[in-house]
Amino acid sequence: MATRRTFLIGAAATTAGLAGAVGSATAQSETFELELTQEGFVGRAPSGIEGEANPTLEVEAGQNYAIQWTNSYNPESEGLPARHNLVVTTSDGVVRRGEYVFETGQSRTIQFQARSNLAEYFCEEHMGEGGEFDVAGGATATPTETSSGDGGDGGDMDGGDGGDGGDGGDMDGGDGGDGGDGEETSGGGPGFGVGAALTAIGAGAYGALRRSSDE
Repeated sequence: MATRRTFLIGAAATTAGLAGAVGSATAQSETFELELTQEGFVGRAPSGIEGEANPTLEVEAGQNYAIQWTNSYNPESEGLPARHNLVVTTSDGVVRRGEYVFETGQSRTIQFQARSNLAEYFCEEHMGEGGEFDVAGGATATPTETSSGDGGDGGDMDGGDGGDGGDGGDMDGGDGGDGGDGEETSGGGPGFGVGAALTAIGAGAYGALRRSSDE
């Protein structure tokens, strides 16, 4: 008799199996199949490149791909190097270099992730053996310019400095008022001197008259 525990264990195992299958499908690379002949790398699969010499391989940036190729051409009889390889390049240089083959019937596979600047695939030993990549989804966003906004902030700060200059003018006017107080003080000085002189003259005259009456 099945128990609740047995049921839960079975359900968990089924879920894990489905998750693994989905993950494998997501990670699986799309494969291009090529055959190296005297005409170059001839497409064998997918059907869109079948029979085409040195076909353009259409890829999407960020996705994983593989190129599987088989050697059916031995150029040794023509005095050329008997070995072949395949490299994948971007505009910056080689990003993947496959192993060499030396005999007909040998196959090699090279894996790579498509980049926006992916450029070509070719054999490093022989001219005419290779093609190009056509990359989709490689556009780069244009950054937003902010220089004009910064200039506006600078204008606001300059206006504040002009207001500070007006405060300096108010302080100068206050100093002029202090100068007026100095004039009143100097005027009081001469008035006090005249009164003292008149008092001294009156005292002298009184003394002279008193002496005259005594005689």
